[in-house]
Amino acid sequence: MNQEEKRLSVLIGNFVSRNRLNLGLSQDILAEKANIDNSTLSQIENGKRIPKLETFFKIVETLKYFSSKKSNEKKFHFEKDLKENFEEVVQNILHVFANEEDKEK
Repeated sequence: MNQEEKRLSVLIGNFVSRNRLNLGLSQDILAEKANIDNSTLSQIENGKRIPKLETFFKIVETLKYFSSKKSNEKKFHFEKDLKENFEEVVQNILHVFANEEDKEK
């Protein structure tokens, strides 16, 4: 993993774990509800893996669902974090995977 990819993996991992914990969810519950493997979620949260865009969207949608069930304060913090970080994360994921495709050609 190069420096750019490492920075991105840490950004995503921090975003996911911060919001999961803020919503009071275990990794097991988030992984199950997002329909991803527990080890995959753990690797993402620990900055050891960059998720595919589809996986990231599953995680975010699951977090959004749980935030809608929480207090207004928790919901506000999640929505604020999502608004501040989502676009940057998605653009970076697309950039990293586009670079990988270019290397394969």
